[in-house]
Parts: sequence; C-alpha cells; structure tokens
Amino acid sequence: MEVSSQTAYRKIFKTASLFGGVQFLNILFSIIRSKAAAFFLGPQGMGIISLFTSGTDLIATVAKLGIDITAVKEVAQNKTETAKLDFTLFILNKIIWATAILGLLVTVILSPILSSFSFGNNSNTWAFILLSFSVLANQVSQGHQSIIQGLEKHKILARTNILIGFFSLLVTVILYYFYKIDSIIYVIIGCSSINLLFSLYASRWAYPIKISTKLSTKETFKKGKPLIKLGFYLSIVGIASITSAYLLRIYIRYESNITDVGFYQASFAIVNTYIAIVFNALRTDYFPRLSIIVNDTLQLNKIVNQQARVTLLIITPLAIFFILFSNFIIQILYSKDFLIISELVNWTMIGVLFRSVSFSLGYILLAKNDASIFFKTTLSFNILFFLISAYAYHLWGLTGIGIGYCIYFSIHLLGIGIIVYRRYNVKLPYSFYYIFFKSLLFIVIAKIITFCNGFSYEYILKSLFFCFSLFFVFIELNKLLDFKLIINRILSKKNDQIS
Repeated sequence: MEVSSQTAYRKIFKTASLFGGVQFLNILFSIIRSKAAAFFLGPQGMGIISLFTSGTDLIATVAKLGIDITAVKEVAQNKTETAKLDFTLFILNKIIWATAILGLLVTVILSPILSSFSFGNNSNTWAFILLSFSVLANQVSQGHQSIIQGLEKHKILARTNILIGFFSLLVTVILYYFYKIDSIIYVIIGCSSINLLFSLYASRWAYPIKISTKLSTKETFKKGKPLIKLGFYLSIVGIASITSAYLLRIYIRYESNITDVGFYQASFAIVNTYIAIVFNALRTDYFPRLSIIVNDTLQLNKIVNQQARVTLLIITPLAIFFILFSNFIIQILYSKDFLIISELVNWTMIGVLFRSVSFSLGYILLAKNDASIFFKTTLSFNILFFLISAYAYHLWGLTGIGIGYCIYFSIHLLGIGIIVYRRYNVKLPYSFYYIFFKSLLFIVIAKIITFCNGFSYEYILKSLFFCFSLFFVFIELNKLLDFKLIINRILSKKNDQIS
C-alpha cells in the first residue's frame, strides 16, 4: 500500500480513536442515564420522554435550517483564509441565534397542537412551552459545535463533549432519583442548558469572532443566502426524517400502547447512542475533508473508499458484540423487563452494517452542495422507512421494526450507491465489497449463534466467536495501517526522548 494512503488511513483512525476514547466515557454516562431512566421511570416514562423529544426535535429541525451541517462545510472551506473565516463565523453566529429564537417561538405557538397530537389532550401544553428553551439551547449548541468541527479543533470538541456528558449525567440522576416521572421536563431543560454553556465557551476558545461589524437581520440573511439555500433543503429533509420517526411512534401507540413506544425508544437508544457515537466520531473528520476536495473526482473516490473501509471495520465487531450479548447488554442498560427488545436489537445491528457503507456515500451529496437531488432522495427514503417499519411492526410486532430497519438500509445502500455513481462517477472498488461480504458473513453467523441462548457453554461459544471476529478486523486494519510501523515509530520517539 502507498505511504500516502497509509497516512490517510492513520489520520482517519487517529481521529476515530480520539473521539472513541471520548465516546467511551459518554457511553458510560449514557449507560448510567439509561439505567436511571429505566429504574426510576420504567417503559412508560421512557415512552413519555420519546413523545416529548420527538415533537420538539421536529420543530428544531425545521427552524435551524440545516446550519449545523452547512456550518461545517463553510468553515472547512474558508479556514485557510483568515479574513474570509472571520466573516463566515460572524455571519454563522448571527444565523445560529436567529434560527434558535425562531425555534423557541414556533414551539411556544404550536405547544397545544404538540400536546394534543402526542398525548391525545392539551394537558401537556405548558410542558411543551417550557421545552421551547431546550429547542433554543440545543440549536445554538449544535451550531457552535459545528464551527469547532469545521475548524478541525478535535481536542477542544472532545473535551467539551466529556464535560457535557458528565454534568448532564449528574443532573439526570439527581432529578430522576428525587422527582421520578415528574422531573422529565426539567431533566431535558437542564441537560440542554449544560450543552449550551459548554458549547458557547468551547466555540470562543477554539476561535473567537473578531469582526464587530453591525449588520441588520436582513443584511445578515442576504450574506448568508448560500448557507440558507442549502439549509432550507436540509430542513425539509430533516422534517421528513423526524416526522417519519415521530409518526412511527404515534402509529405504535395507536396500534398497541405507550409501553411499546417505550420499548421502541429503548431499543433505538442503543443504536442512536452507542452505535451512532461511532458514526459521529468518524464524521467529525470526514465531512470537512470531503468538503475541501469535493471537486476532484480522483481524490473524492479515494477518500470515500478509505472512509468506508475504516467505518465498516470499526462497526463490524461492535455490531457482532451487540448481537451476541444483547440479552446481557439490555439487562445492564435497562432491566429484565426490557428483554422483549432483544430480537429487535439483533436485527437492527444487521442493518447497521449496511448503514455504515451508505453513511460514507451519503455525505457526497452534501459536500457537492447538490441540494435538489439530496432533497428528493432523502424525502423518498424517509417515506420508505416509515412504510417498511410500520408494516413490519403490524406483521411481527417489535421484532418487525428491527427486520424493517435491516431491509430499509439494504435498499438505502443500493439506492445511494447508484446515485453517486451515475451523478459523480464515485464507486467503491471490488476489494471493498470483498471485505463487506466477509463482515456480513460474520454478522449472519453471530445471529445464528444467538439461537444457542440458554444452552450450556453459551457464553464460551459467543466469546470465542467474538474474539475470532476481532482477529479478522485486526488483520484487515493492519493491511491499511501497518501496526508494526506505528509501534516502531512510537518506540523510536521514546528512545530519542531518553537519549
């Protein structure tokens, strides 16, 4: 393998490792939070949290105009020129606050509708009014963390995430312990406030805004028109994404009960918290790099291939681990009452493998600023997600949602693969698919092994297979990174310091 390719792989892995360490702590914090929620609130309480956050997330997605994504792209492209960067940050800051205030006002105005639609009555109108502050706080936080990401200040972002996770954990456990289900609103607001304070401080630490020019709101939005144009499409897409998830929760509530909503929320918390953490860690470095070379087809193919390989090889052992030990993990994270979601989690993890590849391909549409095609494809896929998931739930209950997730992301990968090849001449090489199908085989075998649940030596068999899968991943990663060379360099540096 070329030295330049190995260097690129190491950079990806280094960033993933940095945020992997951070995310390990955040996973620990999340486990304790989930355990506290399951213990003090139960499935019904988790269902209530899901309905509250789904409603406010929908509004936040509309109001923020996709600034959290476009900010990364704009900052990354202008960071080498100080004057352009200063002006970009100034405009972004104004737009972030304007859209956050818009989100707050819209939440307040629509609070009776949100209460009625989510809970079937207006008894939670004031709760949604209070949650309007969390909409503002989260939007500002996401915007400023995106600026740090675009600047590639990874260490600052990592430290910020650790502090946010730790203090959010304290607020969550203390309030749940003393006030149980009555504290749900205040936990959400408290965590949002912590997120806001630390994100603002970190953003100013990473790169203080130096321009003091006074621009009116009209002038600000005129200067930021390119950002807002793409952001508008992102918002529409975000609406579709949040709405499909929201409607699925509503469908589950009407088809069954709020307890099943809680079980669904608990299962997807595993995906969106523990697996999505890996995607977020990898995205931190990927999107800025992609935005810089997006018009160079040769480099674009190279970076997408590198990212897809690393993402696949990191996700594979994680998915296998969750499949093999899902019963144990669910009891650690929640309680025995939640074991009903074990099969849902298993099938979802198979789908995660397909998602890991489409993740790398999907960012091309954003980096290319191809708003129209991004809008059409994502809207179509979100409608498809709801239809598949709802029908699968109707047929097979909670397990059906996991099966639907797996079917959906296999279709999603095929669709995105065709689109990026036909429009941008980007495709993954055959050598990649060789690794992909080997990973898929490992995951299918892991699923088959789960049929041995309850047998003697069950955990010995599972542990041996998991170790075998780690060995496979190590061999493949070594081809990309050359661990021997890395170790020699580390030892050489230590020897130089000693001498």
